[in-house]
Amino acid sequence: MKLRGGLIKSRGACETCRIRHLKCDETKPICIRCQKDGQKCDGYSTLQNPPSTNTQGGALSSSGVPGALPALPAFDDPLQRELFASFVSCTTDATSLYFGANFWARRVLQLSLSEASIRYALCSLSALHRISMVSPAYSDFDTSKLRCYALLQYNQAVKRTRILLDESCDGSEEKLVKGLVTCILFVCYENFIGNYGISYMHLQNGLQIITKESRKQCGLTIPKDIIQVFKRLDVQAITFGDAKVPYPDNLCKEHIDFLSAPPTGFGSIEDSLDVVLHLCRWMFRREAYSNTCPVAYEDLVSASKALECWNLRMDNYFSAPNARRNGRLEHSIALLKMYQIIMTIIIVTGVHGEETLHDAYSHKYGEVLALAEGLLLDGQVSLSAASSNRFFCFDIGVIFPLFWVTIKLRQPQPRRRAVELLGSMHHQEGAWKSTSAAKVAEFVIDIEEEGISKDDCYIPEIARVHLVNTTADIERGEICVSCVMRSDIDDCSWYKREGRIPDGTGLLRA
Repeated sequence: MKLRGGLIKSRGACETCRIRHLKCDETKPICIRCQKDGQKCDGYSTLQNPPSTNTQGGALSSSGVPGALPALPAFDDPLQRELFASFVSCTTDATSLYFGANFWARRVLQLSLSEASIRYALCSLSALHRISMVSPAYSDFDTSKLRCYALLQYNQAVKRTRILLDESCDGSEEKLVKGLVTCILFVCYENFIGNYGISYMHLQNGLQIITKESRKQCGLTIPKDIIQVFKRLDVQAITFGDAKVPYPDNLCKEHIDFLSAPPTGFGSIEDSLDVVLHLCRWMFRREAYSNTCPVAYEDLVSASKALECWNLRMDNYFSAPNARRNGRLEHSIALLKMYQIIMTIIIVTGVHGEETLHDAYSHKYGEVLALAEGLLLDGQVSLSAASSNRFFCFDIGVIFPLFWVTIKLRQPQPRRRAVELLGSMHHQEGAWKSTSAAKVAEFVIDIEEEGISKDDCYIPEIARVHLVNTTADIERGEICVSCVMRSDIDDCSWYKREGRIPDGTGLLRA
C-alpha cells in the first residue's frame, strides 16, 4: 500500500468493477472508474485481509497478536461495513503517515471490535474521509447522503459514549480508556465539520481527565499513545482557530511546567516529538496570555534551556547503536525537525518581539522549506499535478510549520515558494487546510509589500504583520482576516488591517 498524492492503491478490484467484469483502477476509498461511469462504488473486500504490519503499529488483532485475523463485529448495514473497511485500509494509513500508528492502526481498531461507541465514531470519520478524497471533477458523487450517514453514526457514538461514561464511575480502567478514545474521535469529527467550540469542549474534557488521573496518587494508568494524541490535537487547537471560537482563555492562563519532569531519554521518535510539542503548547499559551506584550525574559530563558536539553537527548537517541532508520521514520524525523526549528526561532526572537529579528534566521526558515519540499515530493506525485494531489489526516503535519514560514520569512522568492507549496498540495490535517492557509498567507504578503518596489527586499518593522486572526463566513464562503500591526514602534501601539478572501473552508491562527 503506497500513498501517492493522497490516493491509496491496493491490490484487487472494487466489488462493483469485479461484478461488472471491468478493470478497476484500485483507487481508494472510491474507485475513479465507478465515479466516471456514474456507478456506486461498493468498496473493496479488505475485511477478508488484515492490514499489513507497519513500522510503528503492526497489524490489527483482537487478541493483541500482530498479524492475527480479527474477530469482526456485527455491522448495522452494508455501508457501515464498507466504511469500516475503508478506515482499516485507507484512513489509518493516511492519518498515521508521520506519527500515531500505534494509536490509529492498533488501539482504535482493536477497541472498535468490542466497543460500539468507538465503532460508530470510527465509521463517521471514515465517511468524512471518503468525502474529502472525492475530486471536485466528479460532481455526481452524492456527498450529501454520506454526510447524513456520517452524522447518524456520530450521534449513535455520542449516545453510547454517554452510557459508557456513566458506567465508568466504578473506576474501570478499560472503560476510561475507551471513553478517552471516543473523545479523540469526537474532536476529529467536530474539527472536520467546523464546530470548533464543540471540538474544544471534547478536547478539554479529555485533557482534564488525563490531568486528574495523573495527579492522583493511585490514579488509573492511561496509555502513553492516547496522551500523546491529545497533546498533538491540543497543538492543532492552539495554532489554529476561528476568532468567533477562540482557544479557551482560561487555559491560556494555565501554567504548563514543562521542566517539572524533564525526559531522561527517548524510547521512540514520538517521545521526542512529545517534548517539543509540550514546549510548543507552553509557548503559545504564554503568547495568548501576554496579549501582544512580549513574553517575560525569564520564560524565554527557561524555554531555551528546555530545548537545549531536548537537543542533547536527541543527539544521544540518534547516535545509539540500536537506532532504527527506515522510510517512514525518516519522514517522521523530517517533520520533527520542522517543529524543532520553528520553536527555536520563536524562542530566540521572543514572542511578540520585533519582527525584523526573524531576518537573521532566514536560513533556518529555508531549512524548514526544504524539509517540507522533501516530504511532499518524496514518493508522491509531482505538485504540477495538483488537481489529483489530495491528502487528508487527523493528526499534525506540514501545514502549520510551512504556514509559519510564509508569514515570518520576508525573502520574496522562498516565501512565495512556501505559499506555492501550500496552495498546490491540497492537504487537510485536522482543522488545517493548506489551500486556505495559502490564501491567508497571500493576503499577509500583499499587506506587507504594499508600496514597496519589487527590487527592494527589505520590509520595515512598521509594515510587518505581527498577528493573524481569522473568522469564517460560511454562508458567503469567505475568510475574514485581521492582521495586527504596529502603528508606532516607540509607544507599542497597535492597529488592524482587515479584509475578506474567498474560500472559508479552513481557518488558522498565528
